[in-house]
Amino acid sequence: MHGSAAKGNTTVLPANELKPPSYGQAQREAIASVVDSLTNDLCSRVGALRKQLDEIEQIVLERAANAKGALGDQVMLCVRLNDEITHNQEIVTELKALAQDIRP
Repeated sequence: MHGSAAKGNTTVLPANELKPPSYGQAQREAIASVVDSLTNDLCSRVGALRKQLDEIEQIVLERAANAKGALGDQVMLCVRLNDEITHNQEIVTELKALAQDIRP
C-alpha cells in the first residue's frame, strides 16, 4: 500500500507540457557541447578509417589485376609450351615410324 500512496502523490505532466527548468542552462549547454565534440571526433575518425580502407582496397585491386595479368601470361606460356610439346611428339612419332620402315 505504501507504493500506491507514493504513486498518488506524483504529478504526471503530458509530454507537451514538459520543459527543462530555467536553472542549469549552462550545464546543459556544456554537456551538449561535449556530446557534439565527441560526435564530431568520432565521425572524423570513422572518416579517416574509411579513407584508409579505400586506399587499401585500391592497392589490393591493383595488385590483383597485376597478378591476374601475370597469371594470364603464365597460362598462355603453358598453352604454347603444350602445343610445342604436342607438335614435337608428332614429329618423334613420325620419325619412329620412318625409322621402322628403313630396311637394312
